[in-house]
Amino acid sequence: MNNVRYNKNIPNWCTNTLKVKGEEKILQKFKKKAQNKKNKLSLTKFLPLPKGLEGTQSPPDKKKKIQNLALKLKYGTDNWYDWAIKNWGIKWDIKCEFMDNNEDELIYEFDSPWGPPLEGFRQISKKYPKLVFFLDYDEPGMAFKGISKMQKGKLEDHCINY
Repeated sequence: MNNVRYNKNIPNWCTNTLKVKGEEKILQKFKKKAQNKKNKLSLTKFLPLPKGLEGTQSPPDKKKKIQNLALKLKYGTDNWYDWAIKNWGIKWDIKCEFMDNNEDELIYEFDSPWGPPLEGFRQISKKYPKLVFFLDYDEPGMAFKGISKMQKGKLEDHCINY
């Protein structure tokens, strides 16, 4: 008998390479904002989880109907998980330990849970309309990969299964 147990909290990790292109001055502002203490690039720096959703359950506790409704009215969702999927496209923040740059490009290599954070970078591209975001991703556990471009809130994504 196999002693390995399935754990739904351990995701498949998707490997990503993000290239951000634009003018050096704007790239440096982006780079400075993107970092936190643990990562060279964090979605939470641009799209933070609302404080009111911290510590909520997914699925939400059905005994807290009034509280859940209030959260849904305020944030569009009543729990952290649904908010993250809606705003980042993934359940947790990315894990980025590598970054490189030159005068007109930043390059980040990072992992993300279950898939690429396309929605997060699509939203970030609205905040930085003079930058262009190119994301190459590969999720070998589910056998898909793709390339995408995000600019001014628009997303072009080309994904294949293998």
